[in-house]
Amino acid sequence: MKVAIVGGGVFGAAAALSLRERGVEVTLHEPGPIPHPHASSTDLSKVIRADYGADVFHTALMEQALPRWRRWNEALFARPLFHETGFAILRRGPLEPGTFEGDSHAVLTARGHALERL
Repeated sequence: MKVAIVGGGVFGAAAALSLRERGVEVTLHEPGPIPHPHASSTDLSKVIRADYGADVFHTALMEQALPRWRRWNEALFARPLFHETGFAILRRGPLEPGTFEGDSHAVLTARGHALERL
């Protein structure tokens, strides 16, 4: 199988790497250098996150993707492209079921993630 991917940003490059690991012949089309200075994924404040409210499906996808991101980060680049620093979720009211923050906390706790509630 041959696949052409248009766009070498984070998602295009990740798709190309994943397909290559599976033995697919991939051509990645990008109009400039990678990382492209004008790409939407070129920024200092991007995040790989697990908080998706009650959406367990996307939390599970992140759990599957994160080990691969870690492996690529170490194996493919002279210096790491992403750094795991943690993050804080702030809420004005109580942490309750039915809120994005409350549901995220419940899902992540149920799935075994270590969370610290301040």
